[in-house]
Amino acid sequence: MIQPIGILDSGAGGLTIAKEIVNLLPFEDIIYFGDNLYCPYGDKTIEEIRNLSARLVKYFIGQNCKLVVVACNTATVAGIDYLRSKFDIPLVGVVPVVKTAANLTKTNTFGVIATKFTIESNYQKELIRKFAPDKRVINQPCPGIVELIEKNNIKKNEIEIEGLLRKYLTPLLKEKIDVLALGCTHYALVRNLIQKITGPGIHILDSGEAVACQVKRVLTNNNQLNGLREPAYKFYCSSSSENFGKMVKTIFKSDKIVIEKINP
Repeated sequence: MIQPIGILDSGAGGLTIAKEIVNLLPFEDIIYFGDNLYCPYGDKTIEEIRNLSARLVKYFIGQNCKLVVVACNTATVAGIDYLRSKFDIPLVGVVPVVKTAANLTKTNTFGVIATKFTIESNYQKELIRKFAPDKRVINQPCPGIVELIEKNNIKKNEIEIEGLLRKYLTPLLKEKIDVLALGCTHYALVRNLIQKITGPGIHILDSGEAVACQVKRVLTNNNQLNGLREPAYKFYCSSSSENFGKMVKTIFKSDKIVIEKINP
């Protein structure tokens, strides 16, 4: 029996993770849920984030998923351990790639942009303590970016998004960072804008490839990888599906996918 991979996010940001998984594992079915009714997660309490995430994991279990990707940094740092204690299903989270950034920096100074919740979390502080104890880590919250991206048609909002990004990135550039870790999956959707502002000398990192590789490792170890077959992709959201659907089709470049609004 074929079992899909479940992927959850507060909205469209996790689509970048889903794309990496599809690229690496082209025969796997995907069920993606963007919880855009409650987006952003970063301004909520830890209890709210855990409850929102738990209901989606429960939904994926009901859809017979074999693994769930928590494709949201905020949801991961808020509750991946909680979710693992509550549900008996493999869970793969996504966190800022602090270890990779620490290994790449030549100036011993790198930046992390993320939600305020992620930056202030004990989880992130522990990542820095463990993997970058001898580095200068400049953390920068970026309120408003996720909301603008979720409005969709990034091109339409590009001037406003770029203006906010310049406001947040300028202090990091003044600190002479040479590596920038994207600590929110939404930011990968505007990676080109970020690179435009930082210039080509700043190495920008996101978590997509690392998460896809971890999904492959877990499924391989569990002997659950699919063989050659035609996969099915289903994308759901909890609020308006029009803007969400546009982003899905832009990223996956196909009209042959299911996009629906549902209430899990």
